[in-house]
Amino acid sequence: MKSLISVLLLSLLFTTAHADFSKTILKLKKDKDLQNEEIGFLVYDLNKRKVEFSFNEKETFYPASVFKVFTAYYILKTLGPSTQLETALYHTGDIKDGVLNGDLIFHSQGDPYLLTNDLYDMIFSLKALGVKVLNGDFKVVSELPSLNRISNVGLDDQAYNQSISSFNVNFNRFKAIKNRNNYLPLPHFDYLEFKKSKAPLSPGEVFKLDKNLNSERWLIHETKKWYYEVPVRKSLSYNSQYFLSLLRKNGIKTNGNFSVIDLVPNQTKKVYSKNSLSISRLVELGMEYSNNLFMEILLLKGTNAKNLSQASKKMKDFYTSEFKDLDFNKVNFDRGSGLTTKTELPLGLMEKFIARTAFEKFQNNFFITYFSMAGTGGFFAKKFLNSTTHEKFFAKSGSMDYVHNICGLITGTNYRTFCLYINDKKKRKILQTKNSKKLETLRQRAKRWYQTTSKFQEEVLFNYIKK
Repeated sequence: MKSLISVLLLSLLFTTAHADFSKTILKLKKDKDLQNEEIGFLVYDLNKRKVEFSFNEKETFYPASVFKVFTAYYILKTLGPSTQLETALYHTGDIKDGVLNGDLIFHSQGDPYLLTNDLYDMIFSLKALGVKVLNGDFKVVSELPSLNRISNVGLDDQAYNQSISSFNVNFNRFKAIKNRNNYLPLPHFDYLEFKKSKAPLSPGEVFKLDKNLNSERWLIHETKKWYYEVPVRKSLSYNSQYFLSLLRKNGIKTNGNFSVIDLVPNQTKKVYSKNSLSISRLVELGMEYSNNLFMEILLLKGTNAKNLSQASKKMKDFYTSEFKDLDFNKVNFDRGSGLTTKTELPLGLMEKFIARTAFEKFQNNFFITYFSMAGTGGFFAKKFLNSTTHEKFFAKSGSMDYVHNICGLITGTNYRTFCLYINDKKKRKILQTKNSKKLETLRQRAKRWYQTTSKFQEEVLFNYIKK
């Protein structure tokens, strides 16, 4: 009888505490004027293996970059944390009197972290062999699919929505620097150019790709800032022409032709090779800085898929097979980066997945340490800076216009996983319609919305952790 009374009392206390914190969320929601937003908050107790608190548990949410948690785990499992990806430069034929009578062959196994420095290492290696003239062509082995953009979400000139190919340099972005009344594209070479557009571009767009040309030419109408980052749309040809331009700038003559091939030919000689950072480190960077390019390229590499939709499907097959009790079969997987509105997660799925995998080890890293720690780095470096939340949890954030989420693990004597989702689905869906001035106004308001929901996020977590 006493044990039954104890159980009932504990149940009553839990129910009361549950109701009290629901009131806290509702009050904060009202204070921040988030009346039309769908809020979801669930906390899962690792020790008891049960939900500790839930708010709006039956709703589903756009995950945005929180989805990278699934992609990161999949990449680590399939490619292995210690794996490195080789990038190499070869040549055919012979070098005589400074002339390479053959072709240059570029082959990357998918390193997403190549920089101009690496291209210079290739050039210096050629010059060390005495090469002054390339008498053949520059050929790129196409191991990955060539895709003009990661997702159809958003405007054409958003830097986080780049193209993908087997040749990726400088995150497949270039710079636009204001130069008097025009803009200078950097790096500066013939294949990349800007043209003034007499007609206005689509509302909100500063740059728009001229799709009628084979080169990377962007149209400009009106600009305000002195500096922009713009996504490369044709990365295979762009980066090949960029490399050829650097050869010429460094005294190696070339006709500038390039072609795409399937395999490294026989009878080649290696000029240069470099191994990437480990998959473990690439995933860590992809999570810390929410790098869409890193995650999508590594997912393509891990699945050997022909496109991002197929890669997402193969990842879903893995999860439905390996985590049968978590109902992954009910979730649509669309992009590994989370840059989509075709995926919605039920409250509880991510929390239970993190609870299952947080302390799985990949070399020296527990999976949870691939997440950022509150108040110490990445997007959280300047957030959660108080004694209640600082370094008290690991988390991954995810945001798009009118989508703002955070999921992770609360540390301490009692480990708990959580997700706090904030979605304004109505406004998010409006942004998916044909662009207009009204939509651009809505996009501009999203910046203020993000600031408001950031404060809401911090206050909810502060109040929950301190209670």
